[in-house]
Amino acid sequence: MAVSLYSSGDSGCPSIEKRRTLMPDPSMQIPVTCPECAMESLGELSIAVIAGALLTGNSIRLHAVCHDIYWTATFVERERLRQTLRAMKVDAMQPRKKAEPLRRSSIR
Repeated sequence: MAVSLYSSGDSGCPSIEKRRTLMPDPSMQIPVTCPECAMESLGELSIAVIAGALLTGNSIRLHAVCHDIYWTATFVERERLRQTLRAMKVDAMQPRKKAEPLRRSSIR
């Protein structure tokens, strides 16, 4: 969802120079398991942050709301994120069905 923010001039209409469109990074919800109580909940991370960390080997910080605790994703958690991203790529690359050609009607 894009959010448009603008400043209006004296006339109340936004000028083209002042209009900006902000588009948030695509994100995905991921299951996280709290290391304190083992309760599973959904966390949300930017897809770009996850992909970048997986490619460069940087750490990925996860958050559990139940105890407001942050931790670095383990190897197993990182592999689960990798598999999720891989599945998303497969879904995005599935071929679309070809449209059927239009048939001419015999009614004129």
